[in-house]
Amino acid sequence: MARVISLIEDNTHIFTIDSGSTRENLLVYLESTTNKKVALANANSMSTSVVIGVIMTDNGTTVTTELLETAAEITCVPQTGITLASGDNVFLSDVEAGTITNVPPSVQSRVVFRIGVVDVINVSTAIIATSIGQPIEL
Repeated sequence: MARVISLIEDNTHIFTIDSGSTRENLLVYLESTTNKKVALANANSMSTSVVIGVIMTDNGTTVTTELLETAAEITCVPQTGITLASGDNVFLSDVEAGTITNVPPSVQSRVVFRIGVVDVINVSTAIIATSIGQPIEL
């Protein structure tokens, strides 16, 4: 999925999403190619863990998403309660949808999906130098 989408030249795309609270800087997966619909990514299963991008702007039922590319920098939200440090490897969270964690999932049937390495820590976000790995189901 992500390989096809990453061919979009400007690296951003508008998708539909179910309405919800503000989701900027959260990671998404492609829920429906037919409807160009995304949902918050989660490492609970292989189908919801293939991250295609990060939400840049959220307009309620549409979002502008920056598509992931190797060696890109993205801004992400850490999982609640997780403290990140510069240089930490980060993974898609299996606890809080759309967020990152420095503790890879370890429960059977969860998915380890490496997003990259923390470059800069801000108050509520982290800038990640992406180094996308292949999802591995436990």
